[in-house]
Amino acid sequence: MSLRTDALFRNDTADLSDQAKGILDQLGQEIRGLGSPAAGPVTITGHTDSEGSDSDNLDLSKERAEAVREELENRLGATYQYEAEGKGEAELVAKEGGADDTQARSRNRRVEVAYKLRAQTPGAT
Repeated sequence: MSLRTDALFRNDTADLSDQAKGILDQLGQEIRGLGSPAAGPVTITGHTDSEGSDSDNLDLSKERAEAVREELENRLGATYQYEAEGKGEAELVAKEGGADDTQARSRNRRVEVAYKLRAQTPGAT
């Protein structure tokens, strides 16, 4: 699942907005609704666009991933394992610098949340 950071954070911060907390409430309900904890960790990966220095972008992406991890852990509890990491601008999903630069930068500013479903044993309830 990829969440646009524009919806989660104010520009150039790792402070979650009130809207972000609502989005993470929904995400927590979705994960809990799967019926059993994820198989392995819930991985949260932060990304930025290419504006700013590499080191600043890496730091910001890590801070944002950690902020989302903390909020998800508050919602899901210690039954789940969590990993948070930042990639900075290393894994852009949209080419920046063209006519749609604003839209491309927006797509690149994201936090991805990934988890594997635990396999259900046949006949288990």
